[in-house]
Amino acid sequence: MVTLTRSAGHAPAPRIVIVGGGLSGLTLARALHVRGLAATVYELDAEPTSPGAAPGHPLDLRADAALRALEIARMAGAGAGASRAELRRRLLAGLPADRVVWDARVTAVRPAAGGGGHLVELADGRGVPADLVVGADGTWSRVRRALIDAEPDYTGMFVFATHLSDVDRRCPALAAFVGGGVSAFAEDRGLVARRVGAGVAVEVALRVPAGWTELVPVQRGTAPALRDRLARHFTGWDDRLSALIRESDALPVARAVYRLPGNHRWPRRPGVTLLGDAAHPGAPFADAGTNTGMLDAAELAVALAGQPGDVEAALRVYESAMFARIGAVPLAAPG
Repeated sequence: MVTLTRSAGHAPAPRIVIVGGGLSGLTLARALHVRGLAATVYELDAEPTSPGAAPGHPLDLRADAALRALEIARMAGAGAGASRAELRRRLLAGLPADRVVWDARVTAVRPAAGGGGHLVELADGRGVPADLVVGADGTWSRVRRALIDAEPDYTGMFVFATHLSDVDRRCPALAAFVGGGVSAFAEDRGLVARRVGAGVAVEVALRVPAGWTELVPVQRGTAPALRDRLARHFTGWDDRLSALIRESDALPVARAVYRLPGNHRWPRRPGVTLLGDAAHPGAPFADAGTNTGMLDAAELAVALAGQPGDVEAALRVYESAMFARIGAVPLAAPG
């Protein structure tokens, strides 16, 4: 989460807290920072002990979403060829070092005693007062509970994401097969492959029962067996689909896909809003969640900077555009 203040010479800024320091939350922090809004980031994760290598395959960042957000954050070019870990590192490097506090787990957001603002409660017993709380804390958002009672439902789908690097040299026939992108779906399974940089991102979707974790790898040594098992789900399909899975060289990353019931929007509650997966979880393919979350963040930063002294006006602008983009319909506020 991020606490913001304006520099001297302006009317005091509202106390703004952003819960969550993933790509969306850090994009918001950076976009605000370059507009003269100081930001302190509180993040659930422990502080990285060393830069190390950035694991994972390159993100598929769209020009009309994540790349636009990076331009708004004055970090154009930062997304080129970056994995999720590398882009996060670049965003962190774009903030003052003393603005990040690690190991800060938010447990609840409650109205402040006596009215006026909110109190963001941390697991270590601290409470952070805020005039505006922005939830960038993902699918199981704690901040969202201050707006709506709905919890995400399992869609029945698990998605496995991997990557085939240097595809033109290693697998030219598969590179030609994929072209600009290829997909194949049946009722209970599907595969999407698309070019990302010099490689091919491969995503496999399987419809499986809730709680199913049988195929989730726990270490690199299990990856070949996992790839083979995933490929066998496409036996009898075009053999090149199975080959895309077997020839991939990145450790598969698996996640269950959850969505809030129906398309949704929350009633305007002063001083609280959401972005990214906290606002609209799901979007399993083509790094769609990353793209929409970063775009949410950039648009919120622009709205807040453009409406100094009127947070509610800024939130109306931001939420109107965001709800229109996701096709949201109303959900009831908690009682």
